[in-house]
Amino acid sequence: MRRKASWRRQKTDRLANEHNPELGIPLTGLGDVAMDQGRYQEAIKWYQAFLTFLTNEKQKGDPQNLTIYEEEYQAQYEQANMKLKILRDSMTSIVLREIITRGLKPISFKD
Repeated sequence: MRRKASWRRQKTDRLANEHNPELGIPLTGLGDVAMDQGRYQEAIKWYQAFLTFLTNEKQKGDPQNLTIYEEEYQAQYEQANMKLKILRDSMTSIVLREIITRGLKPISFKD
């Protein structure tokens, strides 16, 4: 159910952004959906687009009162970057068996 709602939200936000790129808010929704789905590189792109949008909004005097979200989405942007780095590092490094199995208890078979 969540995946279907997520897909629906992504479609709605994408259409809203295409129809009126001056809204800005759909950029955050697209970033949030990408983040929820583990598509960190895409989330970074959308969050960066929103932060750039906010910079332009500030120059116009913030007519939509959206700069109140700047700190929140700057943090989201940084979190997406961190998760992407972790993901990339995990794909390039070898994790030792001892690290993976250190918290596992041996299986005891009882007759």
